[in-house]
Amino acid sequence: MGSTCQDGPDFQKELDAAKALTNTQTYLLSGNGFFSSQASIESFNLASLLAFAILQQALNRLKNEGRFNCKGKRPLLGTLMEKAKDKLIWREYELLSAGIGVRNDFAHEAKLAPKDDCLKYIQAVENELKGWGILEDK
Repeated sequence: MGSTCQDGPDFQKELDAAKALTNTQTYLLSGNGFFSSQASIESFNLASLLAFAILQQALNRLKNEGRFNCKGKRPLLGTLMEKAKDKLIWREYELLSAGIGVRNDFAHEAKLAPKDDCLKYIQAVENELKGWGILEDK
């Protein structure tokens, strides 16, 4: 059931890098020299944006392997999800489908989503990749 294509991104490495943005770290707050040990809301939104990019890469890989059909050289994430909806087993399709709008709001209008929502989207992407055999389900 796992992805057979060996070239391309290392999805585990990329997802780990996205999740690292949400780790507690020390940040210099601009202008006043104070430090904070919490990740900023922007960091959570960026991590969520990266997780959706990873989901799109994974769906493109599965499309290229023939797991579902989707026309176009670079279909949008929503189109990929729609075409794969009945062809792949999804754990959290509805959450991720709704999350595309939130992702677009951040990417195109700099609207920030709450931290907890970002974490839900990141976890949902990881759950899907595990379900499809792209990531190891530890």
